[in-house]
Amino acid sequence: PLYALPSSTITYTITSTNDGPARAQSVLIQEPLPAGLTFVSADNGGTYNSVTRNVIWPALPTLTNGASEVRTITATVPATAGTVLTNTAYSTSSTFDPNLANNNSSQPISQASTTIVDALAVVVPTTTGTLHSSPSPTVSYDIVT
Repeated sequence: PLYALPSSTITYTITSTNDGPARAQSVLIQEPLPAGLTFVSADNGGTYNSVTRNVIWPALPTLTNGASEVRTITATVPATAGTVLTNTAYSTSSTFDPNLANNNSSQPISQASTTIVDALAVVVPTTTGTLHSSPSPTVSYDIVT
C-alpha cells in the first residue's frame, strides 16, 4: 500500500513472471523485509529468517514461459509516522536467463514504497451535471471530492 497507519498490518503481493524465452527451473522467490517491518505471515509455505530478515518460499519446480506465480506476506508497520519503507522482492532460477537485470530488486517494478502517516482520509468523489444533453459543443460536470 502507498500509505499505512502506525502499527497497522499491511500485505504485500509479489508476482514472479517468467518473461522467457524458455521454461525456468527451480524458481526461488525471495523478499528481504525492510527494517522497521515486523513479520506476521507468508502464504504458500513461505518462511521468515529473523537473522537475515528474508522471506523465502519453496522453490517452484518449473515456471513456463509467460507464466506467473503470486505470493503474499503480511507485516506490521512501525509506530512512527513519517517512516518510509521500501519493500523489494526478487526471483532466481537454475535455468540460464539472458536478462538478469529484471530478476533483482533494482527495477522499480520490483519495489513498493509505503509511507506511515498519522491519518488517512476517505475521499468520495461525486459528480453532478446533466444526464442527457442535446448535441452541443459544451457539456458541464462538477466533480466534488
